Amino acid sequence: MKLVSTSTLFLALVVWSFSSCEATKAYQEAQTAFSQGATVEMKERFVDAADQLPTNFIYFDDLYKSNAPVEEGNTAAGYYEEALGAINKSLKGEGQLKKAMALDNAYAIKALTLWRQGEYDEARAVAEKAVPLLQDNAGEENDIRDLAMMQALPGLINMDESFGALSEIKVLGDALANAATVSEKAVIYDQIKAIYLEAVSSKEDGAKSVTRGLALIERAIDGINGESAIKLYLHNAQLAGMDNWGDILEVVFLSARRLNASAEEVNWVMEERSTYNANVKTYLGKLEAALPNGKDNKLYTYWARLLAGNI
Repeated sequence: MKLVSTSTLFLALVVWSFSSCEATKAYQEAQTAFSQGATVEMKERFVDAADQLPTNFIYFDDLYKSNAPVEEGNTAAGYYEEALGAINKSLKGEGQLKKAMALDNAYAIKALTLWRQGEYDEARAVAEKAVPLLQDNAGEENDIRDLAMMQALPGLINMDESFGALSEIKVLGDALANAATVSEKAVIYDQIKAIYLEAVSSKEDGAKSVTRGLALIERAIDGINGESAIKLYLHNAQLAGMDNWGDILEVVFLSARRLNASAEEVNWVMEERSTYNANVKTYLGKLEAALPNGKDNKLYTYWARLLAGNI
């Protein structure tokens, strides 16, 4: 019979000790740090717009409220880094997390943290791993919230990426406006159109577009029973994506005019504008249906006013 060495036995005891005690503790620490990061980030992001937003606007940190105060001087990036370190530590004890029925939520926290850090591809991959675990264990309120977020996350990432596309296309729009020759303008316009097609209108599976993102978020909304903060948050995300779409399309429209584009190209732009306007009406209608007092709700009037020039 082969005897187990003392060092091997000691290592096994260390691993058992960690997984039985430290995994759940590290998970709780990750939850706290992530929520604190979300609180700091949302405060900084909306500091200039806070007075314009309705009182029932759903912020991201409303979904993941912190159970600990934010320390003065700490940054969102610092909290997210702390959360990622803690969640990676906790996942070394997957067995213990599974016994505590927290493995699915731990993967959700990791995916969300990676998302807020801008690690989009990795966030998508972790969310994909979390979904089936949450579906098997979707009983508590946190499970329902996390499942909806994981299903919507690829779409939410698309909306974030569309904002990056907007920044890029604005630079090109300015370059086209200042171009000296028609040929220069034509080259830049082709670049602008290519960005629009990729970032906005592509409907292919896996496309990183607003159109695909809207559909992914809608699928997550369809899986939520009753009214909830998470549902309103996702409706907000769709309309924020529509706002990005409208701003990107405006650059395309102005660039086509400055190029003195062909009739065929102008018709394409106008068809895109019609598609956009129809989608604004559709998603405003979905928000209206989700609110207890519909169009009279402050959240509805906020979005309707913001998008009013586009419908």
